Amino acid sequence: MREKLEAIERAGSPFVVRPYQARDRPAIREICRKTASEQPNPLFHEDAELAPMLYTDYYLEHEPESCFVGVVDNRVVGYIVGCKNAKNYEKVLRTRIVPRMLLRITLNVLGLRYRRAATYRAIWWNLFSLLLPGRFDKLPPPPDQYPAHSHFNVESCYRGQGMGHALSIALNGHLIKQGIKGRHAVLVEKPGKDAVSSSMCNRRGFKIIDTRKYVLLNKITGQEWYLKLLVCDLKPQVPDSSPAIAEETR
Repeated sequence: MREKLEAIERAGSPFVVRPYQARDRPAIREICRKTASEQPNPLFHEDAELAPMLYTDYYLEHEPESCFVGVVDNRVVGYIVGCKNAKNYEKVLRTRIVPRMLLRITLNVLGLRYRRAATYRAIWWNLFSLLLPGRFDKLPPPPDQYPAHSHFNVESCYRGQGMGHALSIALNGHLIKQGIKGRHAVLVEKPGKDAVSSSMCNRRGFKIIDTRKYVLLNKITGQEWYLKLLVCDLKPQVPDSSPAIAEETR
């Protein structure tokens, strides 16, 4: 792993990829907050703190060894946070992360801190989905041979410079050393807007195994969205200059 990271630096890239350290936590959560507005769910637009709670806290608190950062001039400008087993992730998400988020949302609603109608519409439909989960089609769980997944983000001014791919290389190397042979990803895309999934399939070794309408997000936004489940057999990779890709977590 260390040899690969050093090779990335020697190649002349304007960044260094290294393992996560506890002092990186505030920077990672801040990057996630800043990019929350890029998410289609209105909840993240008015309450950006919900994004790092959902997308980073599990990994930083429970699997810090599976996290890596991209650094420029000693400043963290990108990250990838990984999970070795989606079943463990789902259990912690359900018992710890989601209750923490629900408490925050409830306190903000009672305190009248949310101002936008779209936010309350998102809260309503999310609550409805929790009470009546059978009304919303969901993707099936990933096959057992693809237990790992990740989430990553890169500050907008550093995208397109290969940092996303370099972070993915670092995580894949770690997962391979742990004996994990497969990784999955869940993407959210609009119909006809498949640049991310196409890139992951054409250049990252992923393949799409299921696509379904994202009924919950359709209700929240009034627009059509699709969920796509992709899987990838893990094998060693070499750096290239591919642009960073936003990969969603389950």
